[in-house]
Parts: sequence; C-alpha cells; structure tokens
Amino acid sequence: MLRVIPKHITTWRQGTYDVIITDDAGCSENETVVINQPAELTAVIVLAYASDCTGGAADFGFDFTSVTTGLAGTIEYSADGGTTWVSSPVFRGYTSGDEVYPSLRTIDGSNNLICQTDLPREIIPYPLDDLDITTSSVVENCDELKVEVQGGEGIPGYEYAYSNDPSNFDATTATWHVGGSTHLDGTAVTAGHGSYEFTNLIPGRTYVFYVRDSNTPSCTRQSTVNVNEIAGGLPMVITADITPSCSTSNNGTITYTIVDEDGITEPNMEWFLYDVNGVLIRDSAGTVVYNNTITITNLAPDEYYIEVRQIDSGGAQQCISASENEILDELEIITGDTSSIQDISCENPLNQNR
Repeated sequence: MLRVIPKHITTWRQGTYDVIITDDAGCSENETVVINQPAELTAVIVLAYASDCTGGAADFGFDFTSVTTGLAGTIEYSADGGTTWVSSPVFRGYTSGDEVYPSLRTIDGSNNLICQTDLPREIIPYPLDDLDITTSSVVENCDELKVEVQGGEGIPGYEYAYSNDPSNFDATTATWHVGGSTHLDGTAVTAGHGSYEFTNLIPGRTYVFYVRDSNTPSCTRQSTVNVNEIAGGLPMVITADITPSCSTSNNGTITYTIVDEDGITEPNMEWFLYDVNGVLIRDSAGTVVYNNTITITNLAPDEYYIEVRQIDSGGAQQCISASENEILDELEIITGDTSSIQDISCENPLNQNR
C-alpha cells in the first residue's frame, strides 16, 4: 500500500491536472484533479435620489444590483470601503454630495473572509436634470472650452454654477451666475430665465454643472451631461492608467496616454500634475520634447489631474488639454500569520512505502 503524507500545493491555475505520486520503490498512484475558476464577485451600483427637491434623506443613497449569484458563503455589503458590513444591499439616509465607497465580500460560516471586491467611489447626486447643456466649439487657439447652460425645471429664473471637484461641491458656498435674457434656442426671455455661458474652461477637465431655481427654498439640480463626451474638437484626449500606492509607501504610479485630436502635433510640450484642489504636485520642469505618454511615479494616494500644453518650435504655447480627475488609491497593508504546513525531516519523510 502506498502511504502519502499530505502535502498542500497552492497557486494552481484553473484547469485539469494529472497528479502522479511515486514512491522510492517505483509504486505510483495517479488521479485527475479539476480546478475550477469561481465566478468573480461583482455588482453594479445604482444611485438613488429624489426626482425633485421635495425628497428627504430616505430618498438618497445607492443599491448594489446585479450581484454575482451562486457563490460559496454569505454576501455582505459596505458603504465605507469595508470598515462596517451589513447584510442588506440597499443604503439610504444620505444627502447630495456625500461620498460613498461601495464594497462587497463573501464570508464563511466562521466569519472568515472568502473574497472581497472594492468598487469605485460614488457621489450621491442632486436631483438630476439634463439642463439642456450644449457646448460651443473649442476656440481657434485650441486652449478654451465654452459651455452654455439652460435650466428647464422648477420655477424660473435660474442661477448656474459648476464644479471641477464634484465630491466637494457645496451649494451654499458655490459661485452662482444669474441667467441671461436669451434662451439657449436664441429667443428672448425674461431676464434671469435664460442661459449662461461659462468661458475659459480647460478642454478635457472634469466639470459638473448645477442650476437652482427661484422656488422658496430654491431647488438645486445637477447636470447629467459629461461635457467632454459631447464637445467636438477636443485638442487632446488624455487617459490615465493607475497603479495604486502600497500602504504608507507613497509609491503610486500614473501613466497618462495622449491622443492628439486636432491633426497638428507640436514638437515640444509642458505638463503639470495637480491634485484635485489645484495644488501643483509635479511638472515637466520646463519645455520638453513631445511624448504621447507621461509616467509619474512615487505618488501619494490622492485625486489627480494633469494639464498638457503643446509648444511650437518658436517656443509659443499652442493647444491645451487636461485629463479628468482620477483617484490613486492606497492598498491595505499586507498582514498574516506564518505556520508550518509540513515539517520535513528524517523522522517524517514525504513518502513511505509499507
């Protein structure tokens, strides 16, 4: 009889394996083992909000939907990245502008973690409105975006605001602009009932627009439109590939890829990396040769965007574009307890033949 001391083998990939065990005398046992890939633990976040400004906190929050089924263990849900866990996938009691960090996990009967998936940050919205937003074309010098906004809900007149940091938008401290006397469609309207045009915006940056009406109290609504998706002729489209920072190490990396959309690429460039508060974090240290990739290392966890300026051969600034805000996360510290799975010695050989 072939007697085998148990041995644990880990990190095998999905597939079918033939396991052959042979002792010193040449005796062997053969067994086929199938390792299956479990379904990925995923979900879709659906934000909940009031249809108008009469809603209360019970109307605002989010739901985990389309959660993976058929997994081993019990599924739990979190709104704070895993600090606290509950059994319900429905979360309410928030206010517009609150940040939430959805996460879900499976645990076994002893409350041991099987799997955990952290989803991207979400911002609880204000009541939504398309605001009849349109964007004018980027001006000829390739460095400005104009956005014209028209309110259409609630009680006119209207006031308009925008934020390039929507997670920290505060309607009570925002700068509001009174609507004009011309509707977006060009018709004359009562002063304050018309549209407002925002100028000197940077193509590609994150912008969220808001409108509040003349109701008492006023109702603030949020735009559903990403102006970068509907603006024609962005000079450059800039996307980010992010490697998170290890715990307390501040060693995150962002690689930005630039696609020149205007058909003319200048020989030189400058770039500037900012945090979401507009604080300069890193730059190109002057004019450098144009490159369609920019890799920035040793970054602390934060929210960043980059601004890129193309420079012609005479040293004059030409096109400008920026990326949207991107979050660089920090990974949890790696912890664990070591233990011996199997001690190997002369008194405990791996294989024994009896």
